[in-house]
Amino acid sequence: MSLMISFEIRVICAIRGCFGFGLSKLGENMIDRATHWFYAERQVSVGAAVENMRHDFWANGFYNVWLSVSRREAPYLLRGLYNQQPFEVEFDPRKSLIVRSAKDNEWLRTAFTRTLGLPPSFQYQDTTGRFVIEWRMADREARWQAMQGVPTFKNLRRLYAVAEG
Repeated sequence: MSLMISFEIRVICAIRGCFGFGLSKLGENMIDRATHWFYAERQVSVGAAVENMRHDFWANGFYNVWLSVSRREAPYLLRGLYNQQPFEVEFDPRKSLIVRSAKDNEWLRTAFTRTLGLPPSFQYQDTTGRFVIEWRMADREARWQAMQGVPTFKNLRRLYAVAEG
């Protein structure tokens, strides 16, 4: 039974182009997180990416999320609402995703962590006082070093360190 399920997942991944993101050996679990809008090598349009992001939120139990596109070139900029609380998302597929909000919201961290299947890298407050959470796929250490001692990053915390190689 599990061999058949693994085969079906591999076929789905081959169609969607998601190898290397959660399924590398026969029989491993793969959860379909953000494979269409963030991790995929061949990207869909920004409108389709936003729609897929919204579906991923709904699939993870975050039903009151609404998103609209503010910048249509990478890094994309989205304006969002969750339970009438505004937030902003900036993302560059396969590289980084940054969430900004007026207050520190645990639901934002949880929603994006579940959707991406990746814990956040950094958290800080920007010069306007907004709370910022960053997820980095690449160049985490270089970004961390660049942020050190810079006054625009208030209350800087490293949330998840990953050895890059």
